[in-house]
Amino acid sequence: MLLKGGNFIICGIGGQGIVFTSDIVSKVFLASEYDIKATDIIGLGQRGGSVVTHIRTGEKIYSPLIKRGEADIILAFEKYEGLRWLPYLKKKGKLIVNDCKNRPTSVINGLQEDIDIDERMRGLDCWKLMVDGAKILKDHHMDSKFVNIFMTGVFSKYTDIDGQYWEQIICDYVPRPYMEENIKAFRMGRGLIQ
Repeated sequence: MLLKGGNFIICGIGGQGIVFTSDIVSKVFLASEYDIKATDIIGLGQRGGSVVTHIRTGEKIYSPLIKRGEADIILAFEKYEGLRWLPYLKKKGKLIVNDCKNRPTSVINGLQEDIDIDERMRGLDCWKLMVDGAKILKDHHMDSKFVNIFMTGVFSKYTDIDGQYWEQIICDYVPRPYMEENIKAFRMGRGLIQ
């Protein structure tokens, strides 16, 4: 089912392009005449810390923050962050996760015990899609730095906005030398979903 607007969480760690991706998503919905509110929460993002964006779109939106149990889609660029933000997903929401794992700094620093993230993800009782964006890009001789745009392509298939609008915003937003590769990565992600 395609969403007409909705509540979206985009999460990952610093350096994965979360804010860049949320800017593109926000601009696409704004250009499609949705009311939109968005906010970024960055926790030591430059050091691999948690980065999350709340994006709310619809006819009239008053607050950017999404309450627990109200996200239509969580787009996670990393497994641990997908699990961290899972309580925000609504019962029939979609969890789209890049098959990547970076141990949290709290685990690396010995402040928390590590978990078997793969086992936890397999055991989740929700609609989920695991995508190995880096592997797919590598198989097509592309750099893994385009995973964020690839995952944006996957995400875009679950909205009611045509791919041409997404591509136009990407072309307007990314530097010209990287435009062709970004569009290719976006199309690969979008084409993954039938």
